[in-house]
Amino acid sequence: MKNLTSIGSTLICAAAIAGCASKPISAGAARVQVHKQVSTLLADCRKLGPVTGTGSKPLGNAIPSSGAFNEALGELREATYAMQGDSVAVINSQESVSKVSLQGIAYRCF
Repeated sequence: MKNLTSIGSTLICAAAIAGCASKPISAGAARVQVHKQVSTLLADCRKLGPVTGTGSKPLGNAIPSSGAFNEALGELREATYAMQGDSVAVINSQESVSKVSLQGIAYRCF
């Protein structure tokens, strides 16, 4: 019986971790360049507008925020690509117990 409990616990943990995997992004969004701030590298680019991305942390603080951050970053890239942008500057990030939110500015540089 103890062995079954151990197997059940392992399966629950594996399912929880698998649920935290980031959503795949499109090929176009994968090519969007991410900048940690607005810099002179973006000076000759056309500013398209604000974009946002949110990643959820289903188990709160029990799961590292890297998966939620990557999910939010993927959404930020997708939003930039949807505006026909090729670069995004992250201007704000917020993290709570249940989510990570990123705000950025989309640019077209190329």
